[in-house]
Amino acid sequence: MSEIRSPTGSASSCQRSGSLTNLSNTKFFLDSDDSTPKVTLRKRKEPDEYSEIKKELSDIHGKMDKIMNFLMESTANTQKISEDVTLIKEQMSEIKISVANVIEEQNSVKCELKEVQNSLQISNTKIETFELELQEVKEKVVGSLNSPADITYHSEAIITELRERNVRENNIIIRGLPESSATEVKERLISEKAEVMKIIRNIYNESPEPVKLFRLGKYDSAKSRPVKVCFASKDVAIQILRNKKNAPTDGINIYSDQTPAQRLLMEKIKEELKLRSQNGEQDLTIKYTKGVPKIITTVQKNSNRSGKQGAMKL
Repeated sequence: MSEIRSPTGSASSCQRSGSLTNLSNTKFFLDSDDSTPKVTLRKRKEPDEYSEIKKELSDIHGKMDKIMNFLMESTANTQKISEDVTLIKEQMSEIKISVANVIEEQNSVKCELKEVQNSLQISNTKIETFELELQEVKEKVVGSLNSPADITYHSEAIITELRERNVRENNIIIRGLPESSATEVKERLISEKAEVMKIIRNIYNESPEPVKLFRLGKYDSAKSRPVKVCFASKDVAIQILRNKKNAPTDGINIYSDQTPAQRLLMEKIKEELKLRSQNGEQDLTIKYTKGVPKIITTVQKNSNRSGKQGAMKL
């Protein structure tokens, strides 16, 4: 059988009630001299009324730190962007300079191409003139010849003449240049080349040095032999002949390098000019038209114009 127990804390002597023990009445907590019960009560931690404010301030500080970090990063990025922009400006400036140089080179190339086109046009005009002259000569020769052998011979002679003229277009003849007093041939050539270049550069400053130059004829101490100057291009010879009036030294004459046939033709034209002048014709002169000398009548009012350049009076 089970024992019947009284409920906990039901004894009146201990003055207990409920399920909790009242320790204030026990002798363990009583002092011998003081009947006041010594009960230690645990002090509860009171809630801090500023805790929420402190938390908010902490959050604000955290956010401010993030903002400062963001501002520092933004400043660094801005500085880097500024440096990149400066670099881009410098590169753009270099690109502009390069573009300007390219444009200048293109303009230079265009000018050179234009000069080449003009030279080609002049060459084509001369070729057409030669072809016409060749056709005229052929017609005259064919009319005066009987056998095919004669026709072939004269045709070859004409072709040879045209080739020689084409080669001589690169040359000029200088007359009146004193002979060098040097005894050695090499020293004489060096001295004469220096004198020739002095004359040519005063006429045409951009003239290149000639391919070769030499005296025509045998040496004679009492005479001054003409000097033949050969250039790589006929354009140089043309420029010198056009401006030969600017030759600084008196007594120096510059001529084109003509073939014997050309010189013979010029002599005949001079004789014709002299005869016509003696017969009373006035204002006659010799002028080269497409490389061929012809007698023309000049107009008095145009005597000082540039159209008279290249004309040669008797």
